[in-house]
Amino acid sequence: MLDVPSGWSTARLGEVAKLYSSHVDKKSHPNELSVLLCNYKDVYHNETITDNLAFMRASATPREIARFSLQAGDILITRDSESPRDIAVSAYVAQIADGVLCGYHLALIRPIAQVLGSYLHQFLGLQQTRTYFYLRANGITRFGLTQSVIQQMPVVYPPLAEQRRIVAVLNTVDRLIALTEAQCKKLQALKTGLFQTLLQQTTVKESDADTLPPGWHRRCLGDVVTLAYGKTCVTPMQPYGRYPALGSNGVIGYTQDYLCEGATVVLGRKGTINKPHYIEEKCWVIDTAYYLTDYQDVYPRWLYYVLVAMDLTLFNEATGIPSLSRETVYKIAYKHPPLAEQKKMAAIFWGVDQHIAACAARLQHYRRLKQALREDILTGKVRVA
Repeated sequence: MLDVPSGWSTARLGEVAKLYSSHVDKKSHPNELSVLLCNYKDVYHNETITDNLAFMRASATPREIARFSLQAGDILITRDSESPRDIAVSAYVAQIADGVLCGYHLALIRPIAQVLGSYLHQFLGLQQTRTYFYLRANGITRFGLTQSVIQQMPVVYPPLAEQRRIVAVLNTVDRLIALTEAQCKKLQALKTGLFQTLLQQTTVKESDADTLPPGWHRRCLGDVVTLAYGKTCVTPMQPYGRYPALGSNGVIGYTQDYLCEGATVVLGRKGTINKPHYIEEKCWVIDTAYYLTDYQDVYPRWLYYVLVAMDLTLFNEATGIPSLSRETVYKIAYKHPPLAEQKKMAAIFWGVDQHIAACAARLQHYRRLKQALREDILTGKVRVA
């Protein structure tokens, strides 16, 4: 059992909650009643279940409706999955309309005494609780939990008043996380919109030359850059070092030597060919990638965004591992604005990218904060007065 702080109680989950393992599938049968189904992905991707989610339409018998209909205060957990680490992921039912049922691959937990559903949901996120289920998940290619394992899970809980205070603290962080996630999505949408507005269709045919804006021209990549081959590192790569080493997937380590002077684009030659990288500093580029040199009347950072906007998989020349040849890349035509305009557009894109990076850093910080708070206040190390 877990350590019990002063004034707290301990029990098995089956002593403080009812457990229902659902068998309601996604099919609709003509002799059954129409229902909405809360499925595995609804639980896996959402901390909270509300009416705002787009539940799928299915059917169920009157007995299934009576047994598996969701109520506010319920907890849903993933009962089985392809990975034992995805077992017992929980979501709290905050508000729900009639006719929404717990779907297959899920278990419904309904507190009956002494423990709030909102508290129990947070408790299920503790690392020690996750470890309990991970060690007891059965399977080889698909892993699952038995009814007995779930019911035997140890639960440590304070009086109801302290449970409410704990939940209030963690809900505050949850709101920060949700707001930051929404902000990140808006910034990504802004970037997509800017790509469509400023870059439009990046690649251009010869017949489109007359429709280009004033001062713009049709160019091929071979007119403005040289693709240099990456090379095997002279010194072994290390987790830390003076210069980053890049491949087709980005930074893969660090080395004491550099191959590229920096302020350039790295483009995958084999493997991941549709994920260009821009780097300001000196770096090494390995032999699965190209690095661009000899820029002629083109701003490197702007060209990076042009390549990002293109679907480079259309130029794949291999049937197995994707690959790009220099000759093919050189022939790719694009819309080429004046250099001053390139720099203005690049500054706009770069500014949005900086905001996206800052937003992602805040989101990571809030998630770490929540995990640390949960480990402290749900185990009684820090009491919420």
